[in-house]
Amino acid sequence: MNLLKKNIALRGDAGKKWLETLPDAIKKYEHQWGITCLSPFPLSYNYVTPAKTKDEKHVVLKVSFPDNQEFPLELKALNFYDGIGSIRVLQEDVENGAMLLEKAEPGMRVRDISPDEKQISLASEVMRKIHKPVPENIASLN
Repeated sequence: MNLLKKNIALRGDAGKKWLETLPDAIKKYEHQWGITCLSPFPLSYNYVTPAKTKDEKHVVLKVSFPDNQEFPLELKALNFYDGIGSIRVLQEDVENGAMLLEKAEPGMRVRDISPDEKQISLASEVMRKIHKPVPENIASLN
């Protein structure tokens, strides 16, 4: 979380306030969505952590910085694909930039897969799955 704190601190007072309120937000979602959060992923801008539901299902909590303009579009896209070549959104709090997601299994990043040809093959497979016409209402945030 050090890189996250460092990057968010660059946001000035808004960043400091968000970091101060983040523990309460995490507790709120643990209670509201019935999850237990584990150690966060070492990311640089959003707070993203694996979690478990009460029935031991593996999920991921993502809490975005308040002015993250990509959040609404990301949420629209994930809901549009609804598990086809992507993960599913299980819960969302649009106003506060949070979502509870399925956990990708095995959860490897494409860049960590060797050889490069395997990366290309896997990425191509996902692109074939998600290729479908995009409705006009998802192409913008309006």
